[in-house]
Amino acid sequence: MRKKKGNGGMLHETLSSLYSSQPSSTLYHYTSLSGMMGIVEKRNFWASDIRYLNDSEELTHIESWLQGEIIERVQQSNTFQEVLMQFREWLRERLNYGPMVFVGCFTENGNLLSQWRGYCPHGQGVSIGFDPTKLVKRASLNSFAIGKCIYDRVTKSELAKKVIDAVISASQKSGESDKYHPSQSYYAIFAEMELQLLRIAALIKAESFKEEAEWRLVSQPLSSYVEPEIKFREGSSMLIPYMELPLVDDNKKIEMEHIFVGPTPTMNLSVDSVRRYLSREAVCPTISNCGIPYRG
Repeated sequence: MRKKKGNGGMLHETLSSLYSSQPSSTLYHYTSLSGMMGIVEKRNFWASDIRYLNDSEELTHIESWLQGEIIERVQQSNTFQEVLMQFREWLRERLNYGPMVFVGCFTENGNLLSQWRGYCPHGQGVSIGFDPTKLVKRASLNSFAIGKCIYDRVTKSELAKKVIDAVISASQKSGESDKYHPSQSYYAIFAEMELQLLRIAALIKAESFKEEAEWRLVSQPLSSYVEPEIKFREGSSMLIPYMELPLVDDNKKIEMEHIFVGPTPTMNLSVDSVRRYLSREAVCPTISNCGIPYRG
């Protein structure tokens, strides 16, 4: 976590709390057969820009909770109306077009039908299980932190209150700036809090995804696409920015705890082919049939 500095430090405790929990059981990543081969042979994991993931509300889901808290505060009192209205407008822009946040997505459930359907090509999916302690260590070496996604309404509401409290406190401390247009006189304050707010937002997901029990590796926010570590890959209709997260030291085999082979019409052959491939390229003691019937 970043050290306290200026108004950004006002969210330090909230951010640290969110990233303090550590996974204790195997964490799985769903991908394709070719995706598995890429991870094994390149010995790294691709963390994608969060705004390019499948969920259209990524990074912006927190906005509805913050907007609701803003409306409630304004209705109760007009004391901080100006700063809250400015924060409301600032949010709409920065959550959509602000600094990049790269995430790697994992789950506690390595054999979930909705995950096979949502994240794997039909008949070509695998779920790779990693030792959580080793995964967290590698993430930390590359300036990534791990956090458990938040789905429940109570926690989201509490987080929204803490963020708005921090905004109000910072506005009282620093006051308005005459360097900006009067309609944006508090924007400098919000900018100091932006990087921490983005890392909080990266863990907030809609309640409908709760069964995924997702954990995320989350990068420090980056402001420039010309950063040397940022690469691009082809998506279904766009180019997706990503970063490579090394999983082992050079020339060492990747260690996996377990792999599920997803629904496929050739289950026995599929499991056997994965086992043969990994016996040469990686360490994986257990490879399992997912047990879910395939429907073509």
